[in-house]
Amino acid sequence: MTQTSEKPYRNYNLFSQYYLDNYIIQNPEWKKTDHITAFDQIKTLYSRESGILETLNEKQLEERLFKPIFTILGLVCEVNEKTISREFPDYAFFFDTKTRDDAHKNKGNVDFFTSAIAIGEVKQWKIDLDRFRKVGSSYTEQPSRQIWHYLSVTEPKWGILSNGRLWRIYCKNRRYDYFLEINLPELIARNDVEGFRFFYYFFQKEAFLPSKDGPAFLDRVLKGSIDYATDIGD
Repeated sequence: MTQTSEKPYRNYNLFSQYYLDNYIIQNPEWKKTDHITAFDQIKTLYSRESGILETLNEKQLEERLFKPIFTILGLVCEVNEKTISREFPDYAFFFDTKTRDDAHKNKGNVDFFTSAIAIGEVKQWKIDLDRFRKVGSSYTEQPSRQIWHYLSVTEPKWGILSNGRLWRIYCKNRRYDYFLEINLPELIARNDVEGFRFFYYFFQKEAFLPSKDGPAFLDRVLKGSIDYATDIGD
């Protein structure tokens, strides 16, 4: 499994490492400065909440950390609850509030996600995203497999998985153990504004949407990675 630890991210085979090292800067997002303001906002948020993040349950963490970060990223989200017959991802992300509100006619079934641009699954701070967890006498599903399963049964191509500390991007067209991971508190502690580009431009709303520059940013990076691997026979 390809992994890097000296970079502002860890790439577990979701994208070509060579592409990220050499071609990501050619994308128009790398000429923008929107990430600077977002870095300051998220740094302030983590600094304010840092003393209690490990003690919060999932719902509390959603209110105090996840939802404010989603707002900074421009993500219009809706919280989902499991039904008697099935479970759904914690979040569906939409282009705007009208699209979100229109989706409510299908609330409680899989069609609710048809117009979503991405899905999200969140966990408590200390939850290991790659291990099964015992609750009482039974085991819960491994979070990394859980998000991939949700991607396989809903419309969106991309999914976000996070425990507040680690933030991951998954793609339904890739394996469940292929993802890009950002350790957000680590970036903040290093005051790594430049490295924060990999969080902001990979997780912001526009990353999932086509633009005047062509396909969505994440789709461009994935295609560039695949094209490069094809060219070199990797």
